Amino acid sequence: MFKGKIYVLINGGSFSASSLLAANMRNLKNVTFVGEETGGSKNVWTAGIIKNMTLPTSKLSLAYGNMPAYFGDITNIDGRGLMPDVSISYTIEDYLANKDLEMDWVLKDIAR
Repeated sequence: MFKGKIYVLINGGSFSASSLLAANMRNLKNVTFVGEETGGSKNVWTAGIIKNMTLPTSKLSLAYGNMPAYFGDITNIDGRGLMPDVSISYTIEDYLANKDLEMDWVLKDIAR
């Protein structure tokens, strides 16, 4: 069994399967979550057959799952995603410079 550190990079774009994977990994002792709260819930998400619709006024296309799926303790659904162990926040300058602050943090931690 692998005994080293595992880093999981998460942010608000981590939905669906990626938030489910992160929630499952939360129970491992050698995992560090780096980034921002996941966009998807840590214990409930929608899945099943993906349906599509076009919104009548904006004409935007919307895809959605039609069946709830649950993971872990569903008696405590707080409406939040998985929170990181190491919180990373970007500035507009970071985005414009194409910085990857999560990866920078991980590489510095590995070098220690």
